[in-house]
Amino acid sequence: MAEDIGERCGQHTVEPAMATLSVMTDALFGPDSDPRGRRMQMPSHVQRPSPRTLDAITQKVISKTGSVEKSDAVKALVFQLTDSVFGAGQDYPTARSSVRSMESSTSSVMKREVNREVRYVLTEMCNVLFQAS
Repeated sequence: MAEDIGERCGQHTVEPAMATLSVMTDALFGPDSDPRGRRMQMPSHVQRPSPRTLDAITQKVISKTGSVEKSDAVKALVFQLTDSVFGAGQDYPTARSSVRSMESSTSSVMKREVNREVRYVLTEMCNVLFQAS
């Protein structure tokens, strides 16, 4: 995903995008158990997206996935992920709990849909964060 972001936003964004993706996936799924104990940090120049930008990300993800019926869940995931990464802006459950609630069905089709939605959320978020870099 970081290479895709680098293609859209410039090769200089690949490394910061990798760090950002790592922080976001840790927020969603829990930290990776790195035996060296290293954890990625958000690049210092990356700023919290505005609510309007988060709404735009939500709409892009819904448009790409066709998940109109899950638009509230996608929006909650986008806002909760942002709060988890940048600090709480509002009182939401954690991003991790949002992903778990989206995965409540055990069907493999549902899991593929959730994986695709999460991938689009992460990609769109990074595209926005590194557009101006």
